[in-house]
Amino acid sequence: MGRSLRLGVFEVAWSPTRHDQQQPGCSHEPVAGRLLVARVQRPGFRPQTLYLFTSLDAAYPAQELVALYGLRWHIELNLRYLKTQMRLVQLECKSAAMAEKEWVAGLLAYNLIRAVMLCAALKAGLTPFQLSFSAARRHLQCWLEDLGQGQILGFERWQTLLALVGKSRLPHRLLPRPPEPRAQRHLRQAFPPLYGSRAKARRQLKKYQSKN
Repeated sequence: MGRSLRLGVFEVAWSPTRHDQQQPGCSHEPVAGRLLVARVQRPGFRPQTLYLFTSLDAAYPAQELVALYGLRWHIELNLRYLKTQMRLVQLECKSAAMAEKEWVAGLLAYNLIRAVMLCAALKAGLTPFQLSFSAARRHLQCWLEDLGQGQILGFERWQTLLALVGKSRLPHRLLPRPPEPRAQRHLRQAFPPLYGSRAKARRQLKKYQSKN
């Protein structure tokens, strides 16, 4: 904006620069929107000033957009669940078509678990953020195994499933977590590290197979 910013909402137009890596065919026209400058305060933490740009009109209040931005961390958690709980961190297929199918199948299963958690949360008067994803996955897996064995699963069995998921709540921490070092232990891989180019490794593998 060319000047120091104060708290409030400002009408601005964002224009791409030569440093922005735009995809071919994208428009270079300025994007009209609003710049939200808000200051948030959490007990026990220092106040933080947020600068949020949005193309949504004034029908969306600034406080509501700031609250939605506060839920952004759940996107990172959902990606972690997809990698760990759904085991999509490393695909075992060897073609692009099968990789896409495996990824879509994992997303379908993930959405099914989230749908069950939403139904259970509504039944228990909670929010889905208060329920354990891993516990919901285990209960749903048992329910699906009974369904696959031909057992009759009526409305009562479905209600039992929702009750079990609704009781699988995350622990409520009264005190904040202590600070932890941002480091991780070495993860053992099933394959040795690759040294040099991949083409050289292919030639060595082909040479080794020809000898055998």
